[in-house]
Amino acid sequence: MFSSCRIGATAIIVLTNPTNTPIAYKIKTTSPEKYRVRPSVGILEAEMQLEIGVTLSEQLAPSALVRDKFLVMGAPASSNDLTSQGVSQLFKHLTTCCQIIALREEGLTVRAIADQLAVSTSTVKRWIRRYAEMGILTDLERRPRP
Repeated sequence: MFSSCRIGATAIIVLTNPTNTPIAYKIKTTSPEKYRVRPSVGILEAEMQLEIGVTLSEQLAPSALVRDKFLVMGAPASSNDLTSQGVSQLFKHLTTCCQIIALREEGLTVRAIADQLAVSTSTVKRWIRRYAEMGILTDLERRPRP
């Protein structure tokens, strides 16, 4: 990925959105102290590409780089107007929903899941119900109450 292991060496990751809807993205690494990823969160508009810069923040031996990993997460975005903070909240919410389903499949009770994830039992029940009905996690964005 990098042509050099010196401080400031930069590599490019190209994200492509082949769909006709905007996609929220977030990029994480196993070694955030070694890399600067810019932009690390944002919205990729429909049928567009985006170049993400990954810069080394310290000089490393080539063997030190092979263990590091990057995770690129994507989820449908309701609009192109989400801020970086909004995108981060979307992925935090998505992570919680996935954890609820995984813990339920491990056999934990609604109360145990709620306690472990510090969410209400009604939140746990809602996501279990949605998953049972749809087989997928939908309606991830929070909507204002009527």
